[in-house]
Amino acid sequence: WSTNLYSLTKQDIPLKFDLKAIQMAKPVLDYIMFAIGALFGKEHVFIDSNQPHILKYSTHDKHTGIRIHHDKCHVTANLMMSKSSEYSGGGYVYL
Repeated sequence: WSTNLYSLTKQDIPLKFDLKAIQMAKPVLDYIMFAIGALFGKEHVFIDSNQPHILKYSTHDKHTGIRIHHDKCHVTANLMMSKSSEYSGGGYVYL
């Protein structure tokens, strides 16, 4: 789980390294890209070659999150993959 893709997370993996995962994520990614395009009036939406990726947060691994930071993109879409009852904290803010 440690690709060092992003310096702040330390536990991440781009889905491009797992063909089955990217195939499963494709319908969701297509919808997110469509929604972003519709929201911002763009016919074409492009994503970085390392996207999408999964970040793993685990108290077992003593990694519970990342510090406040600015993403280097115009739009970020976050999807929760755990039930909200399975953790505390989290979220994001707009600065």
